[in-house]
Amino acid sequence: MTNCSNEFPSTEDYYPVLVRSWVSMMLMALACVLTVGSIIIFIESLLYVIRVNKGHSEKVVKVGTILGLHPIDPAKATIYITVITTISTMLSIYGSLVVHRAAAPYLASFNCGIKWTCIQLVVILPNIQGLIFSILVANDLPPCENTRGPLVRGASLNHFLLVVEMFLLTLLARRAYRMDERDLPLPVTGQGKGEPEEQGLDPNTSGEWPVTDTVL
Repeated sequence: MTNCSNEFPSTEDYYPVLVRSWVSMMLMALACVLTVGSIIIFIESLLYVIRVNKGHSEKVVKVGTILGLHPIDPAKATIYITVITTISTMLSIYGSLVVHRAAAPYLASFNCGIKWTCIQLVVILPNIQGLIFSILVANDLPPCENTRGPLVRGASLNHFLLVVEMFLLTLLARRAYRMDERDLPLPVTGQGKGEPEEQGLDPNTSGEWPVTDTVL
């Protein structure tokens, strides 16, 4: 490959360059460990959800889908598409913020704040970070190094940061979603009291949670 090329290298081109830098090797090893760790935590959390919600397959599928969300923009997206995606993301965050503020006071025991934070950060980080790196690459940053041009180096740094960030969010999501909802207190109603039917309870089993497949 030519020097300062913005073409993404194949393994046979990239590996000889990689092994000459112990820093790059350490960062790649760290990225691999964090990626495997994230997958292990996801599988362990999914098994916990299956065990706790035994007999409620629909709820298991919904929670598993939420835990498995990992939207990352393609590396070849142009800066214009990234700007549009970022604006769309900001609008979606505003809508979810309105819903969160309306529900949070009544569902505090469900860790709604942490769950909302996890989902929003998974949406925000790839878009905002992708926009920042697109602007940097347009200005030839990071600088060229051997055969790797700004686009290739920028994509490498962006993806490494995403691996670290998503691993940390995996730990946060594990704390937010790892709960047995059968042990949670009843939700707070608008009046704080009322008939069992008004609080969403079965009048024949007052004080117990109704069976539901709703994911909060």
